[in-house]
Amino acid sequence: MEINTLARESLINAGGVIETAFAPGKYSMELSSVIYDKQWRFDLQVLPTDLINRLREPLLYASSSEVERDEELQAWWTEIRTVGHADKKDAPGWPDLKTKQDLIDIVTNIAWTTSAHHAAVNFGQYAYAGYYS
Repeated sequence: MEINTLARESLINAGGVIETAFAPGKYSMELSSVIYDKQWRFDLQVLPTDLINRLREPLLYASSSEVERDEELQAWWTEIRTVGHADKKDAPGWPDLKTKQDLIDIVTNIAWTTSAHHAAVNFGQYAYAGYYS
């Protein structure tokens, strides 16, 4: 609840980060609200149902060769490895992005790391470190 409160105060409020940083500017929250109103349903938010529905959606790439030939996608993956993780760019464990399954695995890893994993590792820190500031 704390993170949602902070988001309302500085991220999604009028003049907040979203409005000042996103391309549509002052209309970005209005556009988001319209989409939210039309697409969000409580019963579809539960993890198994959400994942099953996402698996039913068609993947942009019809074949693995299309993944390998997509220059923008390959540049994105190269930038993640060589710029975003410059200190680890030569470390073992970086998969190649050649197949549709590679793309699924990479995006799944990024989504997991930046959402639930991040929350689990970081949200409890205030209870320990907050007393010292």
